[in-house]
Amino acid sequence: MRFVDSRHATSLCSLALALLLAGCGTTTTGAEDEGVASDSTTTTGDDGATEETEEGPSITPTPPPTKSRVGKRMTVAQLRASIPVLAGPDEDGFPITWRTNAGTNPTGTQMFADNQLGPALGDPNYIERVEEAAIPNALYVKLMDDMARQVCTNMAEADRKRVDTDARVLLRDTTLESVEPADIEANLRYLHLRFFGERARAGEDPTIDALEHLFFTAHDEAVTNGDQVAKTPVLEGWRVVCIAMMKSPEFHVY
Repeated sequence: MRFVDSRHATSLCSLALALLLAGCGTTTTGAEDEGVASDSTTTTGDDGATEETEEGPSITPTPPPTKSRVGKRMTVAQLRASIPVLAGPDEDGFPITWRTNAGTNPTGTQMFADNQLGPALGDPNYIERVEEAAIPNALYVKLMDDMARQVCTNMAEADRKRVDTDARVLLRDTTLESVEPADIEANLRYLHLRFFGERARAGEDPTIDALEHLFFTAHDEAVTNGDQVAKTPVLEGWRVVCIAMMKSPEFHVY
């Protein structure tokens, strides 16, 4: 019988294992041995050929630009509910709102009623319209100008007739005669909170400065011309300030 030396047997086994691995298409060569960059990938095809693929740069996707929401104006329902709260009651206790008559007569027809200007402004009747567009337009601006003039005139007249100064709405932090800058500024800050729902900035505020200038301009013109709607120059100044604030986009647009 013929015996094979153990060293030869080990060599034969190693050679057979290497041939077997090569036939299976497995590549054992590392990236460092082949001189391949560490960010590359080595793949072996079905025919045994290897192909190196470079990894691309890391890309962070850019989010689409944010679109701002289209501003909306107050709806007829919001105006109908908010104006009496803002304007307060007249001297007889009836809520001040926009009516067909020039005074504060509570029997006058409300202009925001269903059969008045509500349909013109788009108030839904749930037959032809179920939703109000609430887009500012020229008609809305014109009607709000008319509303502000009547409502503010009624507010000034109601404060003029009130005996209880604490019950005043338009002149809460000043008097019917005061033109002191400190009193004017204090009352303007109160009105800023009442009309716009936010406090004016502490210190210098452009809105307060502009309204103070408007007050004194209206007051001085009333003194010069002697023909003011609100009966006195001080009240005329506050009536004009009230109109400007009630017409302001800060009051209507959100």
